[in-house]
This record gives sequence, C-alpha cells and structure tokens, in this order.
Amino acid sequence: MKKVLSWITALALSSSPAIGTDNGARTLTQIVNDSCNVSSTESYDYCTLTDTSSTIDKLIAGKKVDKEIVFESDTEMIKYMGLGKENIRFPAKEGYNILLIPVGYEEPNELDQSMGYLADVLTDAFKKVEVNFSYLDVSMPIGIEKIDRWASLTNKDEANELKEIIKQFYPVDGLVIVLNHDQYLASGGDYPVFSGENSSGLYLAIHEVGHHLGLGDGYNRYYSPEELKGSELFLFSDKLEPRVKWAQTIVRPPIKFTGNYCICLPVYTFYGDDNIMNKYQSNRAILRLLKNDEPIFNPLQIEIMNRKVIGI
Repeated sequence: MKKVLSWITALALSSSPAIGTDNGARTLTQIVNDSCNVSSTESYDYCTLTDTSSTIDKLIAGKKVDKEIVFESDTEMIKYMGLGKENIRFPAKEGYNILLIPVGYEEPNELDQSMGYLADVLTDAFKKVEVNFSYLDVSMPIGIEKIDRWASLTNKDEANELKEIIKQFYPVDGLVIVLNHDQYLASGGDYPVFSGENSSGLYLAIHEVGHHLGLGDGYNRYYSPEELKGSELFLFSDKLEPRVKWAQTIVRPPIKFTGNYCICLPVYTFYGDDNIMNKYQSNRAILRLLKNDEPIFNPLQIEIMNRKVIGI
C-alpha cells in the first residue's frame, strides 16, 4: 500500500492543477483532500482489493491463483502443418490485417460457419478503422489456460512462431484466437482470446479486438494506478498514454468524473456514456446497432485505433 500511495503522491506533484472539465480550477492538493474525505458509500475504488474481489482482480493485482488447461498445445504439430495462402479465407492485400485463428474446431463446416460470421461482424463493427479481418481455415493446436473467465495462451512463443510461419505467405499484423468453447472466456493483449461459441461471442470478439487495437477497459474491476492512463479511465489528463493523448488533442472529447476513485484520487473518463469497452452489450444489442448503422465506438476510440494500425 505504501508503494502505491508513494506513486500517487509523486504523480500528483508532477501533474497539472486542472485535471478535467468537472474540476474547474481546483489544485491537486484540493483534489486529494476532497477525495480522501469522500464519505459516499456509492463510489467504487478501482485500486483496492477487498474480500469480495474476483479471482481475476487478484490475478491483475499480482496474486497467485490456480490455472486450468482448456486446450492442450502441440508446438511441433504447428511447425509441420504445411500452412499456405490457400488456408486464408477473405484475404486482404493492404492495410492492417487481423487473422482469426480457430482452436478446438474439429468439423470444417462448423469452423467455416463460425469464423466467416465473426469475420463479417468484426468487419462491420470496425468499418471506421483501417483494419481487415480474415480467418485461417484450419484449427490450430494452441495451448489455452483459464482462470475463472480469463483465458490466455499457455505459451506466447507458440503464437509468435505461428505468426512468423503465416507471414511467409500472408501479410498478417495480428492474430486473434477464437475458441470452440461455450463458456464465457476472454482476454486482450497482443494475442486476444475469446470463446467464439459463447452466447456473448460478438461482444467478446469486438471488446477484445478493441484492446488489441489500443483501447483500455472502463468497467468496474481492479486496476493498478499505472493502468489508469488509457482510453477509458485515467487519473490525470497530462499523464495519458501517448497515443491516447495525441488522439485527445485531435478529437477533443469532453472529460467527465466517473464518480469513482483510485484510493483517494478521482478517476475520469471521456464522454461519460456507455460503450462496448466499459459496459457489457448483448449480441442482440450489437446486431441492432450494426443494422441501424449506429456506431459501436466513439470518435476518440476510432482515432486511437486508426493511429495504432498505421503505427503512430
């Protein structure tokens, strides 16, 4: 706790006095004092673990938790599967190319139906971002482990090697791992993972690809203070991640107080409305938005993702 508080103190001393539009001209000292004297029981503390914190919160906080294998890996088989350009469906020639990698799909027809549908929905959802979606028509023996609802690669080097193999015949920029699993499982990062057969599969797909393209989380979970400088939640407007800061100067979105805190400092967000990075949305709600040509992402999120795909 002392380490976290010392980090916050140092950050506060180096930040500008005016944090967001809701703060007016309050100084940082006033902000900290006001925050530490908060008496509302309705506020949420993003940066403190409690007795009711989830297993995933404990994992994020660096606690040791038990893992369970979902799919076994076979690195040697990946090397010798003889993949080629004929295994790419919906290939793209230019732009940032994301390839969906199926795992655990034994029936070719089921694989094609699921991957084709996901590629179509993702293409529609990310239509304002310069990104292409294709899929591999072969299920890959990639190792997957889970902790509660958090699914991730058992060995990131396995995905690195697969990506290098594919690059020999296709200009791939990102791999997204799609599981033939009906449990709600997902994670973001360099290699997003999600359950393609879960009833919330579209939400998981769009949300995790959003992470891959530079967006953060905005929902209630545990965050280390260092995390609170992204596209959805932040402590100080002058301590944002570089890509978020650049996008902010272009889009100039309104800054809103979330009503929640990181220990004793207020946490802010852009716009203050619900979106797919801060609130769950059902498959039906997502399809309704797409059918009505309504945006899935706000202007700031779109700018951040486009800067990501062009490498700035």
